[in-house]
Formats: sequence, C-alpha cells, structure tokens
Amino acid sequence: MIRHRFFFKNIQKEEDWINRFVAQGYRLKNLTPGRYQFEKQASSKPMENLSSENGSQQSCLPLVKIDFRTFSNLADFKDYLASFENAGWHHIAGNRSEGPQYFEKKRPDCSQEIFSDSNSSANRYRRITYLNFGLFSVHLALLIVIFTNLQFAILSISSWKELYHTPELWKLTGLQFWGAFLRETPLALIRGGFPILIITIFIFYFGFPVLSSLYWSWKEKRI
Repeated sequence: MIRHRFFFKNIQKEEDWINRFVAQGYRLKNLTPGRYQFEKQASSKPMENLSSENGSQQSCLPLVKIDFRTFSNLADFKDYLASFENAGWHHIAGNRSEGPQYFEKKRPDCSQEIFSDSNSSANRYRRITYLNFGLFSVHLALLIVIFTNLQFAILSISSWKELYHTPELWKLTGLQFWGAFLRETPLALIRGGFPILIITIFIFYFGFPVLSSLYWSWKEKRI
C-alpha cells in the first residue's frame, strides 16, 4: 500500500500519521520524501498488546519513531544505529547526511519512546533548526551577491516608464507597441522592484522551516 503525504518539520504529527496505519495491521516498509510504502502484516487483524512474563502489557505493534541526526563519518552513524538495535529499534530509512532517521519497534519489551525525556526529544528540532538556518544563510547570501553583482536598479513607481529602454516605445501604437512592450516587460521587472519581491519570497520560503522547528522545539520542552 502506497500513501503520499508531506509533513513540514512536525515530527510528532508524522509519527502519529504513520502509526495510525500500524495500528490497522500494517508496517512501514520503506519511504522516500512524500511517499510511504506500507505492507500488511501476516495477521489480517490489527496487532494487539502482548503480555510479558511478569504479567504487564507490552505493545508488540511495530511502532515508528523519528529522530533527526546527521553524521560526519560512517563509523559514528553505524554506532548510532547499533545503539538503537540494541535497544530494540530497527532502522527503516535515513542516511548519515540527510537527517531524518526512521526506526521501527522490534521487541515488545523495549520502551515505547526513543527519548528518555522531553529535552532529548526537543533536541531533534534544535538540530533541524541549525540545519535549516545554515541552508537559509547560504542561499540568502548567494542571492544577495547575484543581485548586487548584476547591479539592479530599484526605481520608484512614479518613474516606472524609465524601466523600459526600447527607443520610442511609448510613441508606438497597435501591435508594434504591444510586441515591444511584452518583450521588454520581463527585463523591466528585473530592473525594478522585482528582485526585492524574489528576496522576500525566498526569505519566507526558507525562513519558515527555521521558525517552525524552533516552535516545535519549544513545545516539546513544555510537554
């Protein structure tokens, strides 16, 4: 079964969405950004709780939990995965450089959570914030350098005709005028305030994930 869904840095919401399918008797087999592949368990009924030897109820559902970690070398990444395997969590998806790490519960006796406290849980959002802020800073610097080097002129609305450099444009009529006007309009937008609009859109597009991850980090700490 394939399901498509995008989540914007809300890890808890993504976990809850995946685990709703798990509770229906599926397990998460594989995933790529926005695409989740589930497979039906051997039993046609949703998996239930399993009693341990001491009589307590332990969930045997293959629950999915998500961490966010990147690693500079492969050895550290392997040690990280091994620690989760020893704790009863199997790594489903993720690699050492991208960040999101998906784990599936494999033993009914292991904890229901992969974090020991709310601060540990909030740290994954802090790591997302650092990554997003780094990407935001680099792209914004590149964008500003490009616009600066091209020496875009920001002209006032009252002098918008000066953005058009076609000789005698405003004396032309009919199709001749519209042809010249439409050809030069993209360039006029670039010469005018259009670059500022692009930068503004860029700031919101790349800046929103930074603010979002900061919010979820703060919220996790309050739980």
